Amino acid sequence: MSEGGYDVETRFSAKSRGTIKDDQGRNVAYFDPKSQLFAIKVRHLPNGPPLGPHALKKDELYVLGCEWDAVEQRKWFEYKVENGLLMPRRVVAPYTAEETAFLKKNYRSEFHFLMEYGLKVFNEPDREEGRKILRAIMREDKELEDEESDDEWDPEGHQADYNFTERQLDWIEKSYRNSEQFMLSYGLKFYNDEDIEEAKAIAEAMMDEDD
Repeated sequence: MSEGGYDVETRFSAKSRGTIKDDQGRNVAYFDPKSQLFAIKVRHLPNGPPLGPHALKKDELYVLGCEWDAVEQRKWFEYKVENGLLMPRRVVAPYTAEETAFLKKNYRSEFHFLMEYGLKVFNEPDREEGRKILRAIMREDKELEDEESDDEWDPEGHQADYNFTERQLDWIEKSYRNSEQFMLSYGLKFYNDEDIEEAKAIAEAMMDEDD
């Protein structure tokens, strides 16, 4: 390896750890074989170069800063990508201004909203799940606004009503208050199509038992 007009050669043996030569091929320094790290030993005259005053002071602490060359950093990054060593970061869309306002109006904060659904604000997968729930609620609310006026309909707890028959809803409201509470009691999500189908099957089976 050549650097600044000097040729640096390293080796690993009991007698030597390498040398540093000038542009004329003369040894100007070597690496101390007794040191665990690469400690430079400068050669003295007549074979070595003339030296000025020592720059380092005894009993002082020094910090050596090293930085990997930008080209080498790029090579390492590309190697990790090509060999599957770099896990891709999952980008999760944050709350929009409209969603943030909806949270504040109806739940006070994201913390209170997540807590209501048994989720934790300091857990990123829980927060992502919360965003899905909130967006499903807001989507259902918008659809309901086209059908019912604000004074005739309370959206809380009724996000899944349209998936059930009138007969099923009558039974659900008698036993579980609303469709959302019914699904949550069985660990089902009102915004998941497969969970909705399972909830409808459960409702039918329990209604048959009551009959």
